Amino acid sequence: MEINDELEIQLFHTLEQIKRMNEAIRRHQRVEDGNPFMIEQFQEVRQRLHADLQDLLSQVTEVRWQLAA
Repeated sequence: MEINDELEIQLFHTLEQIKRMNEAIRRHQRVEDGNPFMIEQFQEVRQRLHADLQDLLSQVTEVRWQLAA
């Protein structure tokens, strides 16, 4: 049972990180002189987090997930 608890924590943490990346991207896009490099960096981190989320979901459900970016 402990692994399920750990997986749930990892899922929640990953979802929270994706949420923060989305907020950071939106914040930088709203700025008139937004830094395109920073936006790109946040998007790359978000992509890695999506891959992590897919792996975690696959462990929980034994199904391969494909998330739209």
